Amino acid sequence: MMLKNGKSSPRLTAPKEKEQTPPSPHHIQGVFGWNMKQRRLERGLTQEQLAEKTGTSIDTIKRYESGKYDGIRLDMACYIADALGVPLQMLLPQQQERSPEHLLCEAEALIHTARELCKTK
Repeated sequence: MMLKNGKSSPRLTAPKEKEQTPPSPHHIQGVFGWNMKQRRLERGLTQEQLAEKTGTSIDTIKRYESGKYDGIRLDMACYIADALGVPLQMLLPQQQERSPEHLLCEAEALIHTARELCKTK
């Protein structure tokens, strides 16, 4: 872009997203997305590149990273881990605290995933 004084101006871009804090360990989707994004950034990959490596859309990668999705298929979680070069366990919440509430959240997530898998058969 050329300014009136004849000098060029750098292209305007949207402000960068503020650094977020990790989600609660009880929010499984949030933790998965947070870990996924951190590993992607460590490897210097864009969302587009990760989508291409996993055979999914950029919108899907964005939803996973934001933690705003209802569930993820196990095969997709494995594709993502493989594309990032990490074991799947690195993307999952760490099992330090196993309170009854935490176990209930895990059970609900597993039930939801099982229902989704049954729908696809």
